[in-house]
Amino acid sequence: MANSSADLRKQLTPLRLFAMPDTGGQLNTAFHFYHHANLSAREDVFKGMGRHPQWLQFAKECRPCCDKQSSSIYSEASFVAESYGGMATERIDPSDGHAALYELRRYRLVLGYDTVPRFIEHYSGGLHSKLQVSKDAGSRFCSLLYTEVGSLNEVIELWRHNGVAGLEQCRVLSRQSQLWKKAVGNIAPLALSFTNTLLKPASFSNWR
Repeated sequence: MANSSADLRKQLTPLRLFAMPDTGGQLNTAFHFYHHANLSAREDVFKGMGRHPQWLQFAKECRPCCDKQSSSIYSEASFVAESYGGMATERIDPSDGHAALYELRRYRLVLGYDTVPRFIEHYSGGLHSKLQVSKDAGSRFCSLLYTEVGSLNEVIELWRHNGVAGLEQCRVLSRQSQLWKKAVGNIAPLALSFTNTLLKPASFSNWR
């Protein structure tokens, strides 16, 4: 049903990634990411969906397939758009024949107004070095986001790898960066928990 309504979804929403987990958490779930300029723009999108008869029919038909749904709103760290494109990037297409594997890395941080800014400062300070030493793996840094609505003081990072081999190669190479290892050491005391999930994008996903 998601495949059959894919063109309508992309017509009505600013879709980025639609993917299903391969491992690393609860299976038989669907992750979808959308990029909105602000909360008002998101509200306008939802109003448009609610007025569209074909979308309402799709929602009605797929509802019996759903056990539960959840939604969160994230803001993107400012350095991401400035240097890496981030969620403003409308499409990511495979150019090398590799089947994409997205990695969703999720941090729950200790409470405090300065915790997320400190996390971003440490992360951004080591990221460029990690990307430099691991560029041969072909992995792509997609975004770093923190919650505005949902479970607060949560940060997620999103990467695209050239399959499992690319993921493993990226991990091995990134350990050669002293700046990245220092950043990880500074981040660790800020985190209550850390999980990562590997996602395979749907064929209609704008990020593939």
